[in-house]
Parts: sequence; structure tokens; C-alpha cells
Amino acid sequence: RYRLLLLFPLEGYRIKKIARYMTQGSTTKGIHSNQEIEDVEKVKSENEQNETGAKPRRRSSIFQGGSSVFLLEEEEIGDISYHPGKIRLYAPPKQRQKWGESQVIPRVNWGDTFFGLFFVAAAYSVGNILLNSPSAHGVLYFCGCFFTVNLMWQMKIFYDSRFAVEDDLLHRLREILSYALVGTVILHIRPVKYMSHPCEHPEMFAFALTTSLFHLLNILSSLEVMYFAEGERDVIRKSARTEIISNVVVLGVYLAATIVSGIDYFHQNHGRLLAGDDEYYKESCPQNDIPMWLCLGGFLIFNLISILRIQFFFPSDGSHKERTAPMNIGLAIHRNGEWIMLMLGESILSLLIVDVTQEGSYYVAFFCGILTTILLQQLHYNSQPHDPDHHAMRRNKDAGIWWNFTNYFYSASLVAVGVSFKLIMYSFTYERRLLQLEDNNILDERFLAGPSEKASSKTIANVFSVSMALTFFFLDAMILFHRGLKENYGRCVCKRTKRKNVKGITLIVIRVFLIAFFGTLGQYVTDPSKLAMFGLFGVVAQLSCRNLGLLFFPGSVKQDSHGAGSEELIEPDGQEQVQPNSTHLDIKSEEKCED
Repeated sequence: RYRLLLLFPLEGYRIKKIARYMTQGSTTKGIHSNQEIEDVEKVKSENEQNETGAKPRRRSSIFQGGSSVFLLEEEEIGDISYHPGKIRLYAPPKQRQKWGESQVIPRVNWGDTFFGLFFVAAAYSVGNILLNSPSAHGVLYFCGCFFTVNLMWQMKIFYDSRFAVEDDLLHRLREILSYALVGTVILHIRPVKYMSHPCEHPEMFAFALTTSLFHLLNILSSLEVMYFAEGERDVIRKSARTEIISNVVVLGVYLAATIVSGIDYFHQNHGRLLAGDDEYYKESCPQNDIPMWLCLGGFLIFNLISILRIQFFFPSDGSHKERTAPMNIGLAIHRNGEWIMLMLGESILSLLIVDVTQEGSYYVAFFCGILTTILLQQLHYNSQPHDPDHHAMRRNKDAGIWWNFTNYFYSASLVAVGVSFKLIMYSFTYERRLLQLEDNNILDERFLAGPSEKASSKTIANVFSVSMALTFFFLDAMILFHRGLKENYGRCVCKRTKRKNVKGITLIVIRVFLIAFFGTLGQYVTDPSKLAMFGLFGVVAQLSCRNLGLLFFPGSVKQDSHGAGSEELIEPDGQEQVQPNSTHLDIKSEEKCED
């Protein structure tokens, strides 16, 4: 037998997590040394004191409120680790934390990382809609498809940040089913000419149907939480009931989109089979945008319900904690950071998986695009706090819900930036690719998807300028939600002398000017390589404003290499846990109040 003693931070003190490896032929169970028995009995006695009302020493379990003894036995349900060779049919979900408890970010879940891979394809497929239809009609289908899949991601974050599930067979099957549904939704994201004619093509019907099934699965998960989840049962029931009502309304909207597109598709195809006249039915197959408007409406209705409920119906005295299960803000921040990285990945694919020419302007556009994307990710992570205490979701309920809503549009603008770079790169290679398609000589070329026809320089300029302006605008809006208008305004005035912070105000004016400049850039610059250079200039200017803001604005927090307020994770023995691969920069602004 071999014994493995692991230090595991639960309830604020170090306990010993006891595991055992059985040698071949050994059937002995339990704990073998007197010291191990004393350790476990000590922990159990302390847990009993905590359950009777005694205050824990430092920190409570993020998985369940009372129990902290996790033994690797078949009858134990507290350990949510993955154990090969152990099969459990079902284990109920567990509340991650209670109100007022210190929150601990869970360890990396490889299933969540795998789940993110689907959305790389989603960003590319949605971008391909705008690539082939850079018009108002294309924007409708771009937004409808993008916000539908983004809502799926956010719903998973919302569930995972409040409840933890064990490695049981039923939840494995549920996870596999959700992955399959998301993959099917993404598979049927096609160009506008297919999705706007459900009478002829099945893509719109399949997209709406699988989206409805995904939301039905979410409702079933909420029902499971309502009746079986472990934790504060009264709070969990009330929270789950509210979610079910919202999800049922959204499911009804997506079902309406499914019915409308299904009637179009099956009615027309049934008539075609009876009549046998394909040309007649092709001519009589009208464009139908109602299903996509309904899909977009489902997203908007879900967020409208959330905003109205949280901003206007949540009591201001804190009693909402009696009917809402708390989120693990650190986990939500981490997962939203992953989402932005996936959206930036669309720009990387757009720049790298394209044909190559020997023109100098092609390489100017390429290197400017690569540097712009790299600096965009630095700009984002330098602008968003990684410390939950500095985030909008922790600061205020209204700020949190509006930050989340703004994040949807910010993500869409990042994908649009990637589309604009793809349009720029294809403007150099479209003729060559067209000749290769005519000669059937495309086997040695690199491209995932391209526009069906070459976009005009004016269209490319408009897509690029508007997407960059929206990216800067929504990013600044998200920054405002973290501190609030009142506090940000207070940083523009010296508290000691009451004089205006002229340098800080100048930086704000520059950032507003950059947004306005890029919003109109497409009106006077249409050359693709020059557009790429202006994009690089804009991101460098934004980064410079962010860094100068640390010097000119009082009250800047301690920053790490990601621009986050450094969060010190305290181990139970009082040691400071420093995350690897991070450099802490002691940048502290003094309130100089200089003109």
C-alpha cells in the first residue's frame, strides 16, 4: 500500500486529503496509522463545530458549506475530482459558495477548454456571413447567429459559476449532448443566401431547432438544480424558478423561429415533390427573414428580462440574496477572458490562413494586421480587472448586468475586425484565387473560406472603420462600468485642491477623438494597406492612453502583467500564493494634482 497525503485548502485551514493505492490482491479499506485517524477525527470535530454555528477560521468550501473531509471512498460525494476506474451513476449538483463567503477560483476544467474549441469555428462561420454579405442584410444574420451562440456560452458560465457537478455518468452524458447540440448549431451557420430562404434550404430550420433543444436542455438542468442541488435549498429553489421562467420565454421565441422556418421548408419541398417542377418552386421561394429576426429577438428578450429583473425588481437592501444563488465572480471573469481570446482567434485565422502574394503592400497589411491583433489583446487585458473585487459584477448589480450586456456587442465587434482584415487580405489575392478556381488548381492553396465576390474598396473601408470604432467604444464603456461614472468623474478633480486634472481630461478627449476618427475613417481612406496602418496606429494610441492614465489619474490600483488588480490568494497557513508567469508592477499613482 502507498499513502498519498495532499494539502488541500478548505474551510481556511490545511487538512490532509488521504488517498490510498491498493496493491494487487489487497482488499483492506480505511485508514491504517493512528496519526491519520487522529487527523481525520480532528477535522470532523471542527466541521461539527462549524455546522453548529461556530465561525470557520478563514474560508469556507466553495463546493458545499459544511463538510470538508474528502476521502476517496465510494460512498463519499464531496470529492468532485476525476477518478478513473470509479463509476457513479448520479451525484447531485452542489452550490459553489454562499453569500458572504470568500470565493476561490476552481481548478482548470479541461471539458470547459474543449467546449471553447466549438466557438472558434462559430466565430469563423459567423464572420463568413459578414464576409460574403457586408450589407445591412448581412449584419442582421451576423448578429442573429453570433448572439445566439454567445448566449449559449454565457448560459454555461452562469451555471458553472454557481454550481459544481461531479464526475458522474448522467452529467457526462448531459455534457456530451450539449456539445453535440452546440456543434450542430454552428454547423448550420451558413451564408445569407442559404439561411434567408428556408423554403429551399434546411439551414435556418436546423439552426433554430437545435438552438431550441439546447435551451430545453438548460431548462432540464435548472429543474435538476431546483429539486436535487445541495446547498442553501430555499435560495436554490427560488433562483432556479426564476431562471426557468426566463428560459421558457426564450425557448418559446426560438420554437417560433423553428416553426416558421419548418413550415416554409417542408411545405415547399412537399409541394415540389408532388409537382416535380423545380424551376417553378425556385422562382416562388421568397426570402424570409422572420426566423432570424425571432432568433435575434430571443437573445434580446433574455437580456431584457435579466436587466429589468436585476435593475428594477431586485431590492436595494440586499434581500435579493435570499432568492438568488451567488456566482463565483473569479470563475466568470476567467471564462469571459477565454471567450475574448477565442474571438481574437478569428482575426488570427483571417490573417494567417490566406493565399500569399509578393506585393509589398500585401506584407504591409499583413504585419500591421498581426501587430494590431496582438496589441488588441494586450489592450483588452490591460483594461479589464482580473481581481473580482475590482470588477463591475462585484461592485454593483446594475453595473454587472450592463457590463455583461455590453460584452456581447464588444465580442461581436472583435469578430467584425477579423472580418475586415480578411477582406483586406483577400483584396490582394482575389484575382489570383479566381484564376486558380477556373483552372482547377486549388489543391496547394491555403484558405478556409473566402468571399463569393470581391468587395469594393469602399465596403472594406466601411467595415474596418466601423468595427474598430465599435471595439474602442464598447471597451471604454466596459471600463466605465467597473468604477462607475461618479468615481471616474471624481478622478478628474483633485480632492485636495479641487482643481481639474487637465492631463487626465486630455487623455479622455484623445480617446473620444479616436472613436470618432475611426468611425469616419472609411469616408476618406479606402486603400487596404493604409487602412491596416491606421488600425495599428489607433491601437498603439489607445495603449499609450491606458499607460499614461496610470500616471495621470489618482487612485490606480496595483497592476500585474495583465493589467489586473493583483489578487493575493492566501493559503491557509498564511503564505502568499504568487501565480506563475506573472510580473507584478508596483505602479502607484500619487495625487499630484498638476496642471
